[in-house]
Amino acid sequence: MEAVAKNNDPELEGKVAFVYTHPLSKGGSSSGHYGGNPETYMNVGEAMGKAMGELLSK
Repeated sequence: MEAVAKNNDPELEGKVAFVYTHPLSKGGSSSGHYGGNPETYMNVGEAMGKAMGELLSK
């Protein structure tokens, strides 16, 4: 998944990543925790891990 936000702080260039999680959500909109759906947590974790891997490979 591509980051949809960009960092504007030169000090943080290459040190931070953003993951847009809305398309990964499988839960209802009424809960702040994605409806407790475990698939959502796995999808978000996988996307965050991929973003971290991309940062570390630079």
